[in-house]
Amino acid sequence: DCSKWAADGQCKTNGVFMVQNCRTSCKAGEYINGVKCFDQMTFCKKWARKGYCQKNPTLMQKQCTYSCGLCSGQGTIRT
Repeated sequence: DCSKWAADGQCKTNGVFMVQNCRTSCKAGEYINGVKCFDQMTFCKKWARKGYCQKNPTLMQKQCTYSCGLCSGQGTIRT
């Protein structure tokens, strides 16, 4: 199941579960431009849609890297 979930993008959208349960499939510990490229909290996608990447960048950069769009190396969140 892990490889299928990883192929479906779950390593990024469901990072907490996948890193704990499917570490090898997600290549956990892999960084893109020095940034962990997955969400570490289950509500990241929802919070990002509500603008929290800009409202609370300290938390969101750390915990919601994927949902805030920081995985492709576009830099830091603008406030």
